[in-house]
Amino acid sequence: MLKNGYLEETDIKGLTNTQTADGQIDENYLINLKEVKIGTVVLNNVRAVVSKGLDAPLLLGQSVLDNIGNWSVRNGQLVLNDIESKESVETIDDLTSYCNTLNNNGQREAIFPVILSFKDKDNIKAMALFLKFWNTGDGYQEYLTKCLDTIEHYNYSDINQKYEYLTNLAYFYIRILNNNKNGKMILERIARDENFPFNLRSDAYESLYILYKDFPLKANSYAKEALGKGMFDMAMWYCDYYLLENGKYAEAFRLYKQGYMKGNIRCSFGLGRGYIQGIWPEKSVSKGLKILDNLAQTSAYPDAIFDLCDYYWERNDFKKMITYANMFEDNNEKGIYQAIAYYNLKDYPMAKNRLDTTNPIYLIRLDLKAQYYGLLGDIFESGLGCTPSFENAQDCYEKLIQFDAGWGYACLGNLFLNKMFEKKNYETAFKYFTIGANNDNGYCYLKLAQLYKYGLGTYQSDALAESYKQEAAKRGVDVSILDD
Repeated sequence: MLKNGYLEETDIKGLTNTQTADGQIDENYLINLKEVKIGTVVLNNVRAVVSKGLDAPLLLGQSVLDNIGNWSVRNGQLVLNDIESKESVETIDDLTSYCNTLNNNGQREAIFPVILSFKDKDNIKAMALFLKFWNTGDGYQEYLTKCLDTIEHYNYSDINQKYEYLTNLAYFYIRILNNNKNGKMILERIARDENFPFNLRSDAYESLYILYKDFPLKANSYAKEALGKGMFDMAMWYCDYYLLENGKYAEAFRLYKQGYMKGNIRCSFGLGRGYIQGIWPEKSVSKGLKILDNLAQTSAYPDAIFDLCDYYWERNDFKKMITYANMFEDNNEKGIYQAIAYYNLKDYPMAKNRLDTTNPIYLIRLDLKAQYYGLLGDIFESGLGCTPSFENAQDCYEKLIQFDAGWGYACLGNLFLNKMFEKKNYETAFKYFTIGANNDNGYCYLKLAQLYKYGLGTYQSDALAESYKQEAAKRGVDVSILDD
């Protein structure tokens, strides 16, 4: 596929682990297919897994099948029930499938005439479908008004459908129509209607708090209302966005502890984190670690695992870090923390292996994306568990700049000072260290001091060498190397 131009190198996303039907875990390549055509359906940016085995069968995943409209399997063959024209749309399922197909093919503007010509266009599902695709400037104001009114006042027989449609309607008002007032009224209706399940009402209160978090009096009134009904998920928002920001630690501690005693996961996490940070009236790091460990062990709660990995990373306890990294359900988060730990344990082949199974695109935190490119670049530059490669290292460091500019330019500067490569160039290194210093990187100040001291890549200047040395020292960098 590479040879024939169907794939580019950037479409190869690394390695991933997949589980076979018999439970075996295999390591395979993850690629991005820019376009997949199945019958009349064209799908863009489809993730695919390529097996290393030549005898592996060709499989079509459920995520693809969900986007190709109506289909069935007959005599072992996939049959697409293509809808050739809007005249052949007979049922609401046909309409949904056809509209999704038009949208996938980049024909969103053709969706609305299809819905308006549908024989049962006043069907609540057809109206919900209209709102799903409608955006400002699309017109059809009369039908839009009818959809808004019908969905809000419809006599729903299914409470979950009612919640879904009303919530989507509220977000439509807020995000598309910029009408917070109507969106707020619908969310309040859900939050205060005891016919809705407890967890859905709690979610509605959270949405209200987020909507008004820049207006503390209003947001806090929703928080207190929800907490008064025992909805302790709201404690996280109320504590993090108001109590802790305003130094009300004792009140936040009391609220988190109350939720913890009720078994609320978010309150348990907030309580444990606060113990570790030492912000509570009662000081006990061990209690915090115990609470977070319990959340990680029993619930695989991601935030708890993140905090535990970071805690042991800061304390150079990399074996503990690996233990908790193994608890991540997401292979990318698991892989990056394992890679960091193995790298620091100087097990470079294993660190490289873990990086190869990690796709930085799916890492949530920017600092972890930076770690990915920084570590991988150093592995390529130094030949740690692999063949040294100037080009691969340079590519990693250039990508690192997006997430940590100072570190990225420091690495590029060092790369051009590396004696292993023919491209060693003091002038280029000086340029990168200068940019890194402008991004407040202390190490770059140190290297500039060194280059000025010996006149490498620039003119010799004891005065500038001393000035940059002082700037490096201010940023906590050991400058004793310049005293030789």
